[in-house]
Amino acid sequence: MKNIIIICLISFSLMSCDDFLDRPDPTATSFDEFFNDEEDLRRVVYSSYLDVFTHTGNRRTLFYMLDGRSDNAYSRIEGDHHQAIANGRLNSSTPGMAYYWDLHMKHLGRLNTFIANVDQPYVENEAIRTKYKSILEALRIWHYFKLTFQWGDVPFYLEPKQI
Repeated sequence: MKNIIIICLISFSLMSCDDFLDRPDPTATSFDEFFNDEEDLRRVVYSSYLDVFTHTGNRRTLFYMLDGRSDNAYSRIEGDHHQAIANGRLNSSTPGMAYYWDLHMKHLGRLNTFIANVDQPYVENEAIRTKYKSILEALRIWHYFKLTFQWGDVPFYLEPKQI
């Protein structure tokens, strides 16, 4: 009897609940609802720059921290990758570089999505839309510059990936 109860409990615990897990969030905002006016466009441009290049919570990407990577005097914390770079142990195939590859590729995907949809938000003056689009394109070029500097030949995508 115990074996039958144990088998029943195991079989019930292994049953999947795909329908429950696949439900969309009813409070989630779609891209079209979020990206609809000039303030949203400004917020996207600001956050696209802040998240990667000047985020104070991420010391690895701050410009002044990048300058210190060639000197052992700045290699206090292993997580900043200063020690590995200063000692010559960090190259394009080490696991530490996966962080930078993922960071730049993730933001390239975001930037391509925003650039492809830059005509959606309402703006009173088209010069504002052109200004923000140019900033997003410049950020995309900077990401590609950082990627090609480290990894060489990187595929250049101008459209967001279709899922």
